[in-house]
Amino acid sequence: MQSAYSTNMDAGFEGQVADLTNHDALTYAAEGAIPFGRGVVEGTTPKQVKLPGAASTAAQFRGVTLHSHAVEQDADGVAQYRDKRATSVMTRGRVLVKVEQNVVPGDAVYLRIAANGAGTAAGQFRKDADTDKAVAITKARWTEAIAAGGVGVLEFGL
Repeated sequence: MQSAYSTNMDAGFEGQVADLTNHDALTYAAEGAIPFGRGVVEGTTPKQVKLPGAASTAAQFRGVTLHSHAVEQDADGVAQYRDKRATSVMTRGRVLVKVEQNVVPGDAVYLRIAANGAGTAAGQFRKDADTDKAVAITKARWTEAIAAGGVGVLEFGL
């Protein structure tokens, strides 16, 4: 039973559209399972997207997967886009993402292409290359300070 309650609401959740500013979103077919709020790259065909892999480049970046209440949880309670399912991807705008490290406005935006220890997964965002495990996303910026492991606004496609 929950016995303690925060007086502050969470900032939001991964893949949530941040606000009512203009944004663009397209529908692609998922190539493999893709969690909400992750950066995705072009898949095998231009009509597919997938989580980035070690050989992915910034030029292949297509956007960030949007949260959808239409996606059912699996047996483990995880809601994510499943293989070959329609996947909403923001291609320009402001979306909430989870960050791996502290970020502030002015920091660079990098997309993780290869996991590198606990708390890291392909498609997450950070402020540096982590040697060669992340690629720089140009025309993107952090709009606020976000603590490591927190969720905050990423604006891209500027």
